[in-house]
Amino acid sequence: MAKDTKERILMAALDLFSKKKDTKERILMAALDLFSKKGYEGANIRELSASLGLVKSGIYKHFESKEAIWNALLDRMIAYYGEHFGSAEHP
Repeated sequence: MAKDTKERILMAALDLFSKKKDTKERILMAALDLFSKKGYEGANIRELSASLGLVKSGIYKHFESKEAIWNALLDRMIAYYGEHFGSAEHP
């Protein structure tokens, strides 16, 4: 099998796997990628929804705003660091 064919099959499998994930989780992962590339101010819901193959209302079904997505990501990071490195309340 040609390298190009293997690569296309792998990409298709990864795409299929990502579509099976919970939509809210997919939104958060795509938002993290978008925020990391464009920053908070540079990111927008239109681009985020397009990257996921959703309409904007599909995003708003799960999150009230771009700020709510940002806050959900921050909450996850705080929880992760608290679990792995402790926190002021739980050293």
